[in-house]
Amino acid sequence: MEIQGKNVMLPTSMVGNYPNPRWWDAHIAREWTGDQNPPDSFLHEALDDVILALAHDQEAAGLDIITDGRIHGDNYGDQALYYYYKRLGYDLKGGYLGFPIYSRLHAGTLTQEVKRRGAIMVEQARALKKATNKATKIQYTGIQVLGQATNDLYYKSSRDRAMDIAKAINEDILEVDSLGIDFIQLDEFTWPYFFE
Repeated sequence: MEIQGKNVMLPTSMVGNYPNPRWWDAHIAREWTGDQNPPDSFLHEALDDVILALAHDQEAAGLDIITDGRIHGDNYGDQALYYYYKRLGYDLKGGYLGFPIYSRLHAGTLTQEVKRRGAIMVEQARALKKATNKATKIQYTGIQVLGQATNDLYYKSSRDRAMDIAKAINEDILEVDSLGIDFIQLDEFTWPYFFE
């Protein structure tokens, strides 16, 4: 595969979550809202620092493609579901998910149309581009995951719900792509449980 003009026989990259530094999880990850709050120099400096630390670790390990590490939450539930739900217009109240290994997570509730209500991965992409000169990758939670983990009181069909989620995520992906991110990964981790 050609990466940044070089032929790499077997490119290496991280998939999924990287352990967040404790100083990030202790406070900032819980308050991180992407671009939904007015710009705050403390939060932006913290984001730049955490992404730089993750990028440095990946470079030191010899990876070819450096990722965002999914730092936008202090646990996997926050990272995979609730972080997105806030930006797509969900009410965060809902029953428990029916997936065996995620059964302690709550489903977000939809009572209105899904739309992108703020950047999802744009700020992370900007920080990642500043942190490394190597090829970069941004990771998104997949459309099927978000669609299935929904208590839907708005849409008449799961297809309509999924298409609006896809449209909102696509808007963010196009903005991330315009920043020069080399790879974009969609994580669809519920396939072992359902298929729609």
